[in-house]
Amino acid sequence: MKKTELFTLYEKLYFHEIEMREKLSGRLQLPLAILVSVIGVLAFMLRNFSNSGETALLVVFMIFYGMSFIGILLGITNFIRSWYGYEYSFLPSAKETEDYRQLLIETYESYQGSDDLVEKHFTDYLMRYYVECSSVNTNNNDQRSIFLHLTNKYIVLGATFAFISFIPFYFGNFDKNLKESVQSVKISEPIEIKGAIMTKEQKNQGEKPPSPPPPPPKRVIREGVEIKSPPPSTEQ
Repeated sequence: MKKTELFTLYEKLYFHEIEMREKLSGRLQLPLAILVSVIGVLAFMLRNFSNSGETALLVVFMIFYGMSFIGILLGITNFIRSWYGYEYSFLPSAKETEDYRQLLIETYESYQGSDDLVEKHFTDYLMRYYVECSSVNTNNNDQRSIFLHLTNKYIVLGATFAFISFIPFYFGNFDKNLKESVQSVKISEPIEIKGAIMTKEQKNQGEKPPSPPPPPPKRVIREGVEIKSPPPSTEQ
């Protein structure tokens, strides 16, 4: 395989691993949402648990609740390992790369075939970094993929066990909210309000109503900036 073909191959591999890094980060959003939901369900059952004396259902509930808790705990552990603690390698910045190219030009400008030498060493520089960076990034992405797979596996198990544990929790009357009586307030007689309103209306009957109060001043805005409002008109 020619050097130009190898260069093209390593370049594609480099950008492929960078794209995989972004895809893996995006794939973590769904497991995170499911984790939060299942943890909310487990917290709800724990907060509202009250022993009703149903021994058989209590045992079933405790077994599946514990299995769900363990599954979610393992899912959280693998989620963290698939998200945090990885160092990716990238090419130097465009300015640093251009500075290196200018340095190559200055180094070989007095030698015969300087343009070929600059091109050769600059290509070697890019190819070497493509190989080194893509190799590091490939290992990181492979590790993250494994941990993400384990995350999904344990989340599914934890969510399944949580759903199963909710069945005895509900039908075994372990929810203390179902045991609390609801108190209602009933108004037996209507409330009659008398006084100031009727008396004031009666007092003002036959009098000429006063002029309405002045309206608020208008707002003047020029290009998004509010100018001081003009004083209200005193004309009646």
